[in-house]
Amino acid sequence: MSAGGITACNFAALAATLFRRKPWLRPRLALLNWTTARDLLGSGSGFFLIQIAGVVVFRSDNLVVSHYLGAAQVTPYNVTWRMVMLTAVLQSLVFPALWPAYAEAYARADYTWMRQAFRFVMRATVALNLACGVVFVSFGKTLIRLWAGQAAVPSTALLAALALWAMISGLMTVESCLLAAVDHTRAQGVLSIVAAALNLGLSIVLVHRIGAVGAIAGTILSYLLVLVVPQSLIVRDVLSGPPCRSHRQTDQLPITSSQ
Repeated sequence: MSAGGITACNFAALAATLFRRKPWLRPRLALLNWTTARDLLGSGSGFFLIQIAGVVVFRSDNLVVSHYLGAAQVTPYNVTWRMVMLTAVLQSLVFPALWPAYAEAYARADYTWMRQAFRFVMRATVALNLACGVVFVSFGKTLIRLWAGQAAVPSTALLAALALWAMISGLMTVESCLLAAVDHTRAQGVLSIVAAALNLGLSIVLVHRIGAVGAIAGTILSYLLVLVVPQSLIVRDVLSGPPCRSHRQTDQLPITSSQ
């Protein structure tokens, strides 16, 4: 219902723009450029795969925990997840401004600025997530008890695992912002789908063995095994060399970690 409401509002705004405010913007088949359309679909396919992977990563754990451990175990897992992922909200305040800046610098081949900005944001993200992780592990149980009651208090292992995931997710989001800005999303999308599938399998196996913490352990392992190293290598290549083709700027951020 939440996603549907946003989509309905977007369609309403589009209809008002095309039929009342700016009718000259209406699409016409005579103006269709198939080369441009293929480029847009190629770029969009990467975002689509990333979105699908995000749904699996961020929505499947509750289902796995509920199915194999019972609904009572979902409460501490979900409440802890929501608290820990508040760090992603702080990161998301920066990326809408950073995205177009990366895109412009890439178009100008200003790799020096891109490297400096990327390193600064990466270090700031590490510092933020480390500080929040210490707070969560040290005081998370007390905060959750005050917030949601005793039934929602997680184990220390679950708190620590989710804090580690917040760190990994934050670093991957910093890289994703750069890759999206320079239109390098296809490989990332494919890797994200593979990681999501592995995540689901590992989560099911580990939940049987170590309980609710196994759900997030499966997510962490899948990202470490499939996504972290290849995506980091792609980022290194982007920052070290000139573009091999023209890249478009875009004004929409992909869904992740933060979710």
